[in-house]
Amino acid sequence: MVLRVLDLTVGRTGLSHDEAVMAFGEADVDVSVVVGRSHEVWWPGARALTAVLVSQRSTGRVLGAEAIGTVDVDKRIDVAATAIVGRLTVDQLAMLDLGYAGAFNATRDVWNTAARLATIERHHEGSSITAAEFRRRTDWVVVDVRDDVPTDVPTGASTADASRAALPGAIHIPLSVLRPALHRLDKTRPTVVYSGRGRRGFVAMQLLRQQGFVDVHNLAGGLQALRSAS
Repeated sequence: MVLRVLDLTVGRTGLSHDEAVMAFGEADVDVSVVVGRSHEVWWPGARALTAVLVSQRSTGRVLGAEAIGTVDVDKRIDVAATAIVGRLTVDQLAMLDLGYAGAFNATRDVWNTAARLATIERHHEGSSITAAEFRRRTDWVVVDVRDDVPTDVPTGASTADASRAALPGAIHIPLSVLRPALHRLDKTRPTVVYSGRGRRGFVAMQLLRQQGFVDVHNLAGGLQALRSAS
């Protein structure tokens, strides 16, 4: 299905998250959310493109996909539909060699990235949560790891750090200084890290896992995905 609403295009193929959960159970379904671009940002006309990939954890099989943006949504849905009919796994989709040129795609297509996230989750190498999952709990320690935030506040001023964070109650620790600032976080508390679009958050999540944080997750799609879901 592809639908245009004014300048916005919405596409879907296969199972939605809810349909996949009904068929396979919540524990066996993974959802990866990627907020990317239609093509390289240095080429004129690049537009935001959000992709949602639904897969089965036990087999890795691609079950469904959704995409929304202003350009090139249809071709993403065609790729996802082919992956479903071809019974591709997220491991295979992550390595799929799609056509690349700066005017037509990013170095890694949104499906490559979404599938890579699903692969990491499936092999227990990391964890991403959706906006809906994030909102279900209130006991998170939330860490804003964006580097592109004004830094005119003295280091160590916790109230000022919080004021720079985009979400109420979040702690702002830029990814570039996260490692030496780990003493400010509690490894025993459930933790969510986020960035603008999810990429820095993913790197921060892996860093924290390497440092002994067990219950740590990346907010999939970052702030943009969270705001889009509001």
